Amino acid sequence: MNANRSLLRVRQSRAIASVSVGVVMLALGATVFGQDTRPAAPAGQPRPPQPQQRAQQKLPLQITPSPARLGNVAPNSTTSATFIIKNMGQAPLTVKSAKPSCKCTGITDIVGKTINPGESIELKAALKAPPVPGPKDAKVFIEVNEMPGAAIAMLEGEVVMPLLATPAFVDALKGVTAGTVQVKAADGKPFRILSVAGGPPPFDGFDPAKDEPRAEYTLKWNLAGVAQPPIWWVIETDRPDCPMIPLRVRHDQTGSRHDMERMSRFWIVKDQIALGGLMTVGVPTEVTVELEHYNPRESGKIVAPAWRDVKSVQSGSPLLNAEILEVKPLGDDHLEVKLRLIAKEGAAGLLSAPMTITTATGAGPVPFFARVVPAEKK
Repeated sequence: MNANRSLLRVRQSRAIASVSVGVVMLALGATVFGQDTRPAAPAGQPRPPQPQQRAQQKLPLQITPSPARLGNVAPNSTTSATFIIKNMGQAPLTVKSAKPSCKCTGITDIVGKTINPGESIELKAALKAPPVPGPKDAKVFIEVNEMPGAAIAMLEGEVVMPLLATPAFVDALKGVTAGTVQVKAADGKPFRILSVAGGPPPFDGFDPAKDEPRAEYTLKWNLAGVAQPPIWWVIETDRPDCPMIPLRVRHDQTGSRHDMERMSRFWIVKDQIALGGLMTVGVPTEVTVELEHYNPRESGKIVAPAWRDVKSVQSGSPLLNAEILEVKPLGDDHLEVKLRLIAKEGAAGLLSAPMTITTATGAGPVPFFARVVPAEKK
């Protein structure tokens, strides 16, 4: 009997001790099973803030709309949006920087403006769409005095053409080697697909020899056994307002592994493509190619300023003549190269003519496509 009482007292003592330890650890901020899971801090420094503390450190700025939805925009178009930036805090805030995430976005100058508590200022941003279809977004990072972090104003849009491709790319990632793309006229008018990737259109459920033109088609693609797929899958049509639909090929070899020389020459072609639209044999066409500085290893630091010294452009096709008309620097990290292109006699239909731009730091590829028609007879 006494032995049983002694055993009971021991168990009760252990239970009380366990509860006491748990209470103490919870009071110290324990989070999981009575253990403090926060990372240890260096000697003499406070621990990293808990999630609720981080929330309190966010900038007291309210940005509306969030995001600015631009809807459908045309290729190469510029669409504007206006943001209202409101100070939700108790002290005046002065904008010390406002930086877009890319050169495709222009903004009004708000640096140095002070926003009093409860008051607002406007930020106007203009997004330039790329020449190819698909989603496009951009951000503007806004920093204020004496506060860490940045508030973000975001723009979102969808680049669309008169002929809509769904999806707007060829998705050959994760072992996928085949698929389909639907091409549809936004206005519902019938049209013809003349070629795909320079060859006969791989129609699914349509025979151009028997069937009348439609307003919608399904095209098949297949990259099985292709070790080095093309970067672009270009659809040629008979629509004057949409002679080509360039679709990016998403593949292991067309992503980060493509154009490895960019790391040493310190620049890239911004849109990774140049389009000549509808070209006539012998008639000059002007095309602008944008180059951007590239040095992710050093967070964009410019270590070779000569990257902007454009030396030449060379056409990779005997059917296309290319020359430089103008080089226009836009800051230290961006420039525009205006080219004069002429389709030569013998060019017809879809012209795929890779070009090469060379600067003082190296040469880089510029895929070029155009739909060429014969010169008018006099």
